[in-house]
Amino acid sequence: MIHARNTTDSMNIRTILPALLAASLFGSAAHAATTVLHYSVNDTDAATVAGGTVPGFGGGPDGTSIGNGATLSASVPTTGVPAGAGNRSLDFAGDGGFNLPGTQQLLNSSVDAAGGFTFEAWFNFAGGGNVNSIIDYAGTEKLVRRDAATGVSMTASGVGDPLIGVTGTGEWHYAAAVFTSTGLAGTSINGDFTFYLDGTTPVGTLAGVTIDNFGDSLNRTISVGAHPVGFAGDFFVGQIYEPRVSLGALTPSELLFVPEPGSTALFGVASALLLFRRRRSA
Repeated sequence: MIHARNTTDSMNIRTILPALLAASLFGSAAHAATTVLHYSVNDTDAATVAGGTVPGFGGGPDGTSIGNGATLSASVPTTGVPAGAGNRSLDFAGDGGFNLPGTQQLLNSSVDAAGGFTFEAWFNFAGGGNVNSIIDYAGTEKLVRRDAATGVSMTASGVGDPLIGVTGTGEWHYAAAVFTSTGLAGTSINGDFTFYLDGTTPVGTLAGVTIDNFGDSLNRTISVGAHPVGFAGDFFVGQIYEPRVSLGALTPSELLFVPEPGSTALFGVASALLLFRRRRSA
């Protein structure tokens, strides 16, 4: 994003628009994102998943079952799916999930060094259960579809449970929560959330967030479809597809969701024009 104020009267839209458009489309390259977790499954992985292991995408770390793990489903989303994605989803019966090896993958210090973190996945909530964790770090930072709620939300330690958007049952949806760090405050971290639902245009933001280090202090891992400790009330009921966690605040073009042709460019143009008009009126 360009922060310098226009002080030259001769500056016009043909001069400033290309730079603003590039910034809107490609964002900042100050931090390189690292994939921490990404599970992608195909029909050929049925025996592996039944045996308690979910394969990591592209040689990434595999997940190990907690509770009864999951099975594979031929039900997969059809909107926004990138080339090379799996042809099966993980089907959770509300009694299992998968844990990533290791612990403390999203320490506040690591998140700050990377510029933030990103949770994203497609999910098809079948109804029932309670918390319905889609992605859960340490039991404190989690993307969930609570049965008592109207849609998907992002829970974070010290933040609450802000709703990302309304999602029904028996429907495939894509959701992403991007946290951008603005710096450490002792062992806590400050920053802003940007939320996405079924696209790469933000549907909401939550600024001035402080996430404390409670989750870090628990020395736990990241779970998909479950709480890392396996609490019965947190298991997901339904399908989860291509769950991914990244160290880094991903830009819209870096998210897994692939928008319809032309929609990204139109969003970038609209953002650039809006910014230009604001500067002209300043």
